[in-house]
Amino acid sequence: MTAEIKRNFLIIISLSLAFAAVLCPAAGTAAQTAINYDVAIEGVKDKSLRGTLESVSNTFSYKNKPPATLSLLEHRARMDIPDMLQALKSAGYYEAEIDVRIDDTRDPPLVTFHVKPGPVFRLESVKIELTNAEGKRAVKLPSLGYLGLDLKDPARARDILDARDKIMKFYKELGYPIAKIEEQRVVVDHETKLVSAVFKVDTGPAGYFGQTTVTGLKKINIKFVTGLLPWREGDRYNFELISKLQKRLIDTRIFSLVQIKQAEALDERERLPITIDLKERDTHTISGGLTYHTDEGPGAKISWEDRSLFDGGELLRIQAGASGIGYSGEVLYKEPQFLRNDQTMAFTNRLAYDQTNAYNSRNLDSAIILEREFRPGIRLGLGPAVRAEEVDLVADPLAQKRDFILPSFRAFFNLDTTKNLLDPTRGGRLEVQLAPYFDVLETHVGFVRGRVSYSHYVKISDEPFLLFAGRAALGSIVGAERDEIPADLRFYSGGGGSVRGFAYQLAGPLLNNDPIGGRSVLEISTELRTKITDKIGLVFFLDGGSAFEPSLPDLETAMRWGAGIGGRYYTPIGPLRLDVGVPLNPRPGVDDSFQVYVSIGQAF
Repeated sequence: MTAEIKRNFLIIISLSLAFAAVLCPAAGTAAQTAINYDVAIEGVKDKSLRGTLESVSNTFSYKNKPPATLSLLEHRARMDIPDMLQALKSAGYYEAEIDVRIDDTRDPPLVTFHVKPGPVFRLESVKIELTNAEGKRAVKLPSLGYLGLDLKDPARARDILDARDKIMKFYKELGYPIAKIEEQRVVVDHETKLVSAVFKVDTGPAGYFGQTTVTGLKKINIKFVTGLLPWREGDRYNFELISKLQKRLIDTRIFSLVQIKQAEALDERERLPITIDLKERDTHTISGGLTYHTDEGPGAKISWEDRSLFDGGELLRIQAGASGIGYSGEVLYKEPQFLRNDQTMAFTNRLAYDQTNAYNSRNLDSAIILEREFRPGIRLGLGPAVRAEEVDLVADPLAQKRDFILPSFRAFFNLDTTKNLLDPTRGGRLEVQLAPYFDVLETHVGFVRGRVSYSHYVKISDEPFLLFAGRAALGSIVGAERDEIPADLRFYSGGGGSVRGFAYQLAGPLLNNDPIGGRSVLEISTELRTKITDKIGLVFFLDGGSAFEPSLPDLETAMRWGAGIGGRYYTPIGPLRLDVGVPLNPRPGVDDSFQVYVSIGQAF
């Protein structure tokens, strides 16, 4: 390196260090002079409205990024006023006023938004005018209830905008695929404090489903996709069927992308072409899960499945599980669109060894069930089954093991109006099961076993989050005495899925302090669910139930009651559940002082 190059290099280094020395104190000074502040809203009592105002305010949102000077802080606060006024108008406060003041005598300074909401403007009228000749002949108009509006309610802008979307949905479900709103007019009367809304709608001509094109398939058979269509070409158009198809495609869990596109105009036959754009996903899944119950011990389950075994939506699932009360292996195969598009054939084969407080059972259970979906959330299934088993009753050590071969014909009915499998927040679930059994091996005993349960979910409030959940279940066996019925087909109660606080199967009749089951069962559960944060929740529960010897519950016999508290950690796959239950009417020498349950998903 020459002397000149060295000299230039040293000059550059010196200038760089000098420049950094100048900048660093300046940066430190800027950091030290940043104006940390507090912020508050006065004049708004409604928590929901206050939360809305805070969400649109940069003064609240960027509190952790304070400005350098008081004048910049004042500018930030005043820039929030138009957005906050708009939020107040959206809530029905059309004469609201906001003033902002900064108290710089405090440390840190306090920014206060003084809000005068003024009177709430009410909704006076909503008119829908059909502008085209065909629409005027149809004359059918959506009701205010359908639009989610009620006269004299606050004239919330969000509700009026939602009504616009519902009007479009209403006419598209009536068969007008290119319906549009030509004009929307909202009139605010500051004298009467009333708001009126007018929607002018052009329904366009009635339309019909045209040709359906499917794109994006690589392995999946196109006949499987077209078999899911809830319409045929030439049927009257109904937007609800588009939504139904989308749900069907998503529920297959075969596609990572589902897009249903409609043409912008009808063809010469007044038909609307439809394009279904799909992207396939890997159809193989390996999954596992862990549980822990103090009455059952630790448990584990692992499964492998292929959701399109022969590229036509066929499901094959193989799973195995083990816990302190036994182990099992199961194979499930489902053939979709069996004989008709809305019907599935399911074949199950389960081999298990159950070792509970009530019985020891080695059993093989096989069934072929036809399932049909009548409409979203409503399913019916029935079909033949057979169960072969060796059972002995733990409570009676002198009883001999009994062998059974039990053909049956099983039926179920499910009604589900909830939207979330593991954490429902509204709606209900009805499950009905019925099966006659007849032993063809030795005892020739015959009986009918039925069970019905219903769960319901009601959200009480969003802020704070409060939800009430309730469940009731009733089961009955008729046609045979209790001692004639295989011990593993009797009814039992107690445990994490029924009466928490009592050990598995122990809420019912006992012999030598061991459960012997009954011919009927009655269970009731209630929960109050709340959230501390978005991820953490609490549950307070009360459960009651028992198994009974007669075929109908004997209400004069004491029910077992348990209560407790639970924690929930909400994950993308569902809530992680930890419940601690205490028996309220324990039996001395039989029931423990508490039970602990850990699993994924709500208790019901």
